[in-house]
Amino acid sequence: MQICGKVSIELKPASEYLYEEATYKKIYADSLFFLNRAKEPSVKEEDKDRYARVSILLMAFYLESLSNALFKQFDARSEKKLYGTKFSARGKLPEPVQNFLAVYRKLCQKDLSLSTDFIDDIFTIRNKILAHPLGFSVIAGTGIPRGQGCYDKKIKYKKFTNFPYVYSLFKTSHAETVVNEVRKFMNDYCNLLKNKVPEPKIFDAIRPT
Repeated sequence: MQICGKVSIELKPASEYLYEEATYKKIYADSLFFLNRAKEPSVKEEDKDRYARVSILLMAFYLESLSNALFKQFDARSEKKLYGTKFSARGKLPEPVQNFLAVYRKLCQKDLSLSTDFIDDIFTIRNKILAHPLGFSVIAGTGIPRGQGCYDKKIKYKKFTNFPYVYSLFKTSHAETVVNEVRKFMNDYCNLLKNKVPEPKIFDAIRPT
């Protein structure tokens, strides 16, 4: 005896997808937005200073986000161990500096020739002044450099030696200097690495404009 049956199967198409965005690009664009606002003639001087401080803060976040992205992309964990115990004048190297150094060593098998002193300074500003400000700061007085405020032993700059030590004294010129230093470093960094990977376009994609 033969039994015949009919089976009907209905297939419903289904798919999942993920859409990624480069967080560091958004942060960089925000930093430039606030810098541009600080440079507008119609903006009050005190508001220009506010925009400038936000721009500097966001540029630190940009470096952190971008260095994390590169570190993950090239899996430079073993190389990072070489820099995790190295110290700057103020203590352990900032994480973004470690990441940039580790990725470069992973791809080039040697230490980065570019100076990262300005990155140290940016994170000193972020950590010691903008993110964790003092309750009170001396902005002027006998023997205090004009426009810098009272020197704090916890704050020591490597490159930005003429920058202020006080939250309220940061202005548009400081933010512009920070942005220009970051832009130059990242372009030089990309130039050094673009021929060290099978897909050099990755470094063209992260170049700041």
